[in-house]
Amino acid sequence: FYEVGGMKLFAAIFGGEMLVYLIQKIARRDFYYWPPLPLGPRIFAAVVLRIVMKVVVDWTALMQFRHPNEVGGLCFSISIGVSAAFALAASLMYEANSRSDEGQKSKGNDILLVGGACSAALLAAYGLFLFSIKRRYVKTFFSTKMGFKFDQEDFTDFEDDEHKLGIFDYGEHQWRKDIGEEVRVWLNERLEGWLNTDPSWFTDVHKASIPEWIVDDNNLFQRLRSEIKGGSTSEAKDNGTGDGGIVPSSLEEP
Repeated sequence: FYEVGGMKLFAAIFGGEMLVYLIQKIARRDFYYWPPLPLGPRIFAAVVLRIVMKVVVDWTALMQFRHPNEVGGLCFSISIGVSAAFALAASLMYEANSRSDEGQKSKGNDILLVGGACSAALLAAYGLFLFSIKRRYVKTFFSTKMGFKFDQEDFTDFEDDEHKLGIFDYGEHQWRKDIGEEVRVWLNERLEGWLNTDPSWFTDVHKASIPEWIVDDNNLFQRLRSEIKGGSTSEAKDNGTGDGGIVPSSLEEP
């Protein structure tokens, strides 16, 4: 692309593809990553990591990045197809551009042959790979599941409280809009019991991750704060997400 159309064509093709990818992520509410970060760092991390991960997938086809929290299964498979198409298109453009120069015509034919063979080999290898793996995994390469839906399954797909409590490991932007009320009702039904019995899995980290807005009884929330080992109500601080969560002094960075 660069040799035929220069930097403008190169930037338009690859930049345009990246722009389409980012727009569909934003349109599907799948742009942000899962960690509970303030808005500014959340946007910065999303822009940088989405671009980096897309480039890694485009150039390496690292299949672990088909995860819903990364590019997603369907986007991964589309990326494989687009990479093959781009290789063939670039070869065709170079071959067509070299026809007017007898000295370059043979080179253009060779590049077209190699480019076409590489494109075909990539698609054939991917098809063979999908055919050879266990059937239950094939669908993960075409899944349209979004990251926030995958994260919400920690709450919706499990019955035990220990698993459900994992929802607070994710930023509220991943779950509050869809299941926030369900989480609030569930937590308020159980929080006092956890504080009374102190189950082993209800750790200080979990206690610190529960935001203030979700606890209906302020006295219960103050008790939650005070029971974080190494911290107290006065020592607890906002966790930086703007959601009223706290971090115990024993967990703060030095």
